[in-house]
Amino acid sequence: MEVGDVVKGNRTNYEVVKNFNIGRSGVEHYLVISNGDSFFLKRYLEERENSDFVHETSFFEGVNGSQHPNIIYPSEVIPRTRDMIFPYMDGGCLGKFYGDRRLLAIDSIGSVVENIGSALSSLHEREMVHLDVKLDNMLFRNQDLHFIDGRIYNMDGEIFLIDFGCVQEIGYQSGGLAFGSPYTISPEMLRGRTVDQRSDIYGLAASVYEMISGDIAYADSNIRKMLEDVVFADVPRIEVGIREGVTKEMSDLICFSMAKNPNERPESVDDFVKFFRQAM
Repeated sequence: MEVGDVVKGNRTNYEVVKNFNIGRSGVEHYLVISNGDSFFLKRYLEERENSDFVHETSFFEGVNGSQHPNIIYPSEVIPRTRDMIFPYMDGGCLGKFYGDRRLLAIDSIGSVVENIGSALSSLHEREMVHLDVKLDNMLFRNQDLHFIDGRIYNMDGEIFLIDFGCVQEIGYQSGGLAFGSPYTISPEMLRGRTVDQRSDIYGLAASVYEMISGDIAYADSNIRKMLEDVVFADVPRIEVGIREGVTKEMSDLICFSMAKNPNERPESVDDFVKFFRQAM
């Protein structure tokens, strides 16, 4: 689609005003407007039976009216064009925020952990796992971001979890077909083993590692080498005192929450959230 094109919805039409051209292959993202309001349009390009579009729409159809405050739900789904219309968050994603070499204050990271942890917990209660927890899938409002000093910002609003195209039932086994971000994918997913809520805990811990340090846990320009390190290399540890507010307990928690063996991680995301708050 091009800027100026019109998308015909079920109840209203949307004009394309910006093409973001972000996200993984097979998905397009646009800023659209309707009656003066801004929306985020997500278009799936795949037409296969078991596509991510089917996964994501099935997830939202199963909500049954009970919406979590830290999950962004579509205001409209247009099956004929595989479009999903979402409320627009003008702050963008934390992935872009960190890509600009900015950092959140430790207290604000604690709030992110609570918000995203609560959203993930609601999934796990439904016996589902997200499997693509990463900073790119965490959105915020620009008005909630406040400059402190240097590269550090405070965020005093809510953080929202998005992208449910990879959602699977707890106990899913990939059989060697791994998916998710190479930066936060769990070792068990890469090994083709059973995934559960502890796979999301790994993804959240890897995201927190990046939020604190400003670096990806297993950073390498060679993606294959990076994925090998996820499975085989020692878990990286955040240096205590790397910046104000980083404690030994915090570093230890992130390290064991990224353990190769899921049995060595916290049992639930609620436990991870509790332990993180205690470590602050």
